[in-house]
Amino acid sequence: MRPKREWSLRLRLSLFFAVLLLAAWTVAAFCSWRASVEHINAFFDTQQMLFAKRLAAARYATITEHLPDTDDMLAAAGRGDEGEQEDDSLAFAVFSPGGQLLLSDGDEGKRFVFTPKANGFVDTRIKGDWWRIVWLTSMDRKVIVAVGQEREYRDDMAFAMLAGQMLPWLVLLPVLLLGLMMMLSRELAPLRSVAASLGRRDPNDTTPIAAQVQSEVRPLVQALNSLFSRIGDMLRRERVFIANAAHELRTPLAGLSIQAQVAHSAKTPETRAHALAQLRKGISRTSRLVDQLLMLSKLESPDAPDVSGAKDGAGSHGMPRDSLRWGELVENALEEAQGQIEAKNITLSFHDDSGGASILGQRELLDVLLRNVVGNAVAYTPEAGVIDVRLDARGFTMWNSSGTIAAADAARLGERFFRPPGQGGHGSGLGLSIVKRIAQIHGLGMHVSAESGRFAVVFTFPA
Repeated sequence: MRPKREWSLRLRLSLFFAVLLLAAWTVAAFCSWRASVEHINAFFDTQQMLFAKRLAAARYATITEHLPDTDDMLAAAGRGDEGEQEDDSLAFAVFSPGGQLLLSDGDEGKRFVFTPKANGFVDTRIKGDWWRIVWLTSMDRKVIVAVGQEREYRDDMAFAMLAGQMLPWLVLLPVLLLGLMMMLSRELAPLRSVAASLGRRDPNDTTPIAAQVQSEVRPLVQALNSLFSRIGDMLRRERVFIANAAHELRTPLAGLSIQAQVAHSAKTPETRAHALAQLRKGISRTSRLVDQLLMLSKLESPDAPDVSGAKDGAGSHGMPRDSLRWGELVENALEEAQGQIEAKNITLSFHDDSGGASILGQRELLDVLLRNVVGNAVAYTPEAGVIDVRLDARGFTMWNSSGTIAAADAARLGERFFRPPGQGGHGSGLGLSIVKRIAQIHGLGMHVSAESGRFAVVFTFPA
């Protein structure tokens, strides 16, 4: 047997409403039964009391011990409409103060047991049946009247009234359930249509679902369309990334192949040594390019960490975060590049006015960000150039002397694999892309400018 969670929504709703309707019908039947019994008791108690009053005020000098049957009385007067009668509907007996039976309506009245101390309504058992009897003494104290009715008669009447009211609803319950199932089938048809459409959908199809659905299902369809949109964007980025990566790897791999052939066919040790040196440089550049590709792929994956606006000690993906001082981070990055800076005779100035400003982030990523920024500045600063780093409480700026870059090309800096035309060096065009993504992850504002022979990168700290 399948678990209840695997039952269809239509079946579960139908069962729920069936149980609900049956429970409601049962409660309504019970309440109706109680109300009917109360009304019937009040009605017949009133009739019994009125009848007892009439009997108590009557004269019994010429009346025989008991009344004749109704059939005999109607036959004597000419038979007419007898109506619907039951012998136990009402019975009475009239007693003298000493307990002598003066008058009764027949066998039922004769069975009443004289109870001199009784007054008002009394429930008593007579030959196994419960009767409700009202005892009333006449004003002159000459007779005591007992008018009774069998309890079963009242219960039967209450049940008959209840059956007349509730039986049609009980008969209609299956009709209501059938109508409910038909309505659910109709209302769930758009959902089944969406499911069928998803089942037929091509794995590469990320177009939105265009089905018209109810307002309750619309958030699900909107969420699916949003998911398809994000998947489509991710697939497009991956295709572009793979195409660009393949293009960028083709050139250094071809260069490695050429240098290997030169080393293999070299006729002199000097030629072979030069080819091997160039081969090592090419391998180093290719290795760096692969590392950058892997880093960019990691940063742009759906599982990339997000620490912007974080308050505690773990990122949204459980990666460690620390409170890091900007001054220390920048100093470490400059120290790592000190050898290259000195080799190119670059003048470096560092001004720290941050007052110990810190950020809650991932040290590894922030080190990568600063290494790329400093490395680009060193790589593209000419011999005897200048690099200036300024750090304050709002952010930090790094500018370096460089050649002129067109405004259109400067606006594209940060795009993957983009390098301005005519730029020297052996970069891959991924460094600023990685920097830009890490800045986004940490909630940093980033602005790049290239004018008047200066290239500047400005980072704004999150508020």
